Amino acid sequence: MVNFIIKTDDYALAEEKINSIINSMDNPDVLYYDLKDDKIYNLIDELSTISLFDNPKLVILKGGNSLLSESDSKINDLCTVMADSNNSNVLIIVEDVFDLKTPERFKKYNLIKKYSQEFDLKVQDVSLDEYAKRSFDSDGYDISSDAINMLCNSSQSLSMLKNNIDKLKCYRIDEKHISWEDVDLLVNKPIDDDVYSLTNAVLRHDKKHIFELCEGFKYIGIKPSYLISLLINKFEELYNVHIIARGNVKQNDIATLFNISSGKAYYLLKDSKNQSLEEIKNNLELLLKLDYDVKKGKIDEQLGLELYFLN
Repeated sequence: MVNFIIKTDDYALAEEKINSIINSMDNPDVLYYDLKDDKIYNLIDELSTISLFDNPKLVILKGGNSLLSESDSKINDLCTVMADSNNSNVLIIVEDVFDLKTPERFKKYNLIKKYSQEFDLKVQDVSLDEYAKRSFDSDGYDISSDAINMLCNSSQSLSMLKNNIDKLKCYRIDEKHISWEDVDLLVNKPIDDDVYSLTNAVLRHDKKHIFELCEGFKYIGIKPSYLISLLINKFEELYNVHIIARGNVKQNDIATLFNISSGKAYYLLKDSKNQSLEEIKNNLELLLKLDYDVKKGKIDEQLGLELYFLN
């Protein structure tokens, strides 16, 4: 048998590797198992038997960490099947993190790993903007750099990015051209984008936009105390980028340093040139004091936030 262990923090990465394995095989029967619902001997029996149609089986086991809770005898029986060189079936074990805290679990994992090829796939190792560009290019789509930046900034995981790419491709399947306006229309923006818009409205002293955004936060159930903490994080981010940008740091360096998408780094760098460091610092100090007063019960969180916006 040929066996694989795929460790990943985003199942979209695992899917890509699985698809490449499927494409390398001769029309396999793809089966899914999960030890939360299936017993390990059902998995072993599946791997031991030949398909009715003489096609090799590709068995995908999700939640591979559960294997390490099985008894030594069951793990040994599984590994006996995995080690059978005459068996044309394939096993793929998928998990984000394996719990190897005890010697017993560590020993079982190493035994399974002995008969497997291991892949460690992490989203932080994937450039989302490059991934998006390749995906659009491969299907003959043209997309502007602003649209790519906005798309990646609004996609918090590779899985979300893939879904958004598919949505945009379907929308522009005839023209094969995707603009910033298309992304703005079709891609749902995460709450982080709205907080970012709120900080910009505060710095512009745009009271009307501030309270429009606050109504939106209220509608989706964001409490004032949580919004205060989100604003503190955002102003800290703006402050740090403003300081670092003085050294002519590149967009990709900002993305790496703050562990954010390249698209988000683009907007942070762009706006840092138009914002006063003193005003960012002043707002950060006001928010930190407000957060302290709310937690100490010195002021109601809703009233305190409104007074801050009216300041």
